[in-house]
Amino acid sequence: MSSMTVNVTSANLRDAPSEDAPVAAVLEQGAAVDPLSNNDDNTWFFVSSSVGGGTRMGWIRADLVGPGGAPSTPAIPAGGPDATGPDAEPKPVGDPKPFTTKPSDSGDSNGSSSTSGLNGTQQAFDDGSTVIEATEELSATRVGPSGFSKSLAASCHRVTKDDVMTIEQTNYCYRPRKLPDATFFLKSTGIPSDVPAGFRATPVRVVIASQFGKNDRDDEGTGTPAMCFVQTNSEIAGGSIKISKMVENFGANWDKNPQRLVTLIEVHSNKTGRRVRVPLVDVGPGEGILAEVDLTWACDQFLGTQGHGEVSYRLLIPV
Repeated sequence: MSSMTVNVTSANLRDAPSEDAPVAAVLEQGAAVDPLSNNDDNTWFFVSSSVGGGTRMGWIRADLVGPGGAPSTPAIPAGGPDATGPDAEPKPVGDPKPFTTKPSDSGDSNGSSSTSGLNGTQQAFDDGSTVIEATEELSATRVGPSGFSKSLAASCHRVTKDDVMTIEQTNYCYRPRKLPDATFFLKSTGIPSDVPAGFRATPVRVVIASQFGKNDRDDEGTGTPAMCFVQTNSEIAGGSIKISKMVENFGANWDKNPQRLVTLIEVHSNKTGRRVRVPLVDVGPGEGILAEVDLTWACDQFLGTQGHGEVSYRLLIPV
């Protein structure tokens, strides 16, 4: 969902999608909001907005916001477009190279899905960074009361610099949801002690991690409707935890708690010295399975857990 702005004199940001819910903040006309999800009948949006120098999340009535303005034009360095120095834009080094990943399909009694794999370019820049821009064609069919048969054109923007890769992932969900950005750390000594601003961290646990999603031939590949039908049979960077742990962290009605959609799971592998910080995209593994954390194919391959491995993890839950 695109950014929006408040289109009335003032609007209440509430703790739940109800006029009776406590007011978390008051937004003035023109305030920008970033929709993250919505309720079932699209009458409320769960949004984030800048309030008092910080970021606040909450529910706002859909009729109180409208499309945002056009994005601002990027500033040109003071010396002009060819300027050099610390404020100069990085310049490409050489020509872009093709970037592709393999296609995949899967299915079970709940449905099936397929992905074309990513197709795009990889470009090096003179500041030492590398940028990947790629898209993948997704299709899925689900059966049952919430069944569907749809296709998506998903995309990713990956920037790697100084042993850190940031990943923006767009249009991987069959229900409205904006996925938080993912981060891959190529060098890590463990889960850090500090907590990013705007989040609270759960205690670090050492557990077994398994793998699901792409190349899992026995999975329908589209995840639970409670997490907005993320197509996990793809190159999506994400993870999940057992339902019992969802209940522990989000309450008995975890599938209605909007924080679940903007929470990050941070996972570190001692074996490879790598770490990921990615959105929750599904639930699992099953309660009878030894593993407590499930990793999508992209995370499993990056961490080197190869479908089953010991990791340490924590959740980062918005406050």
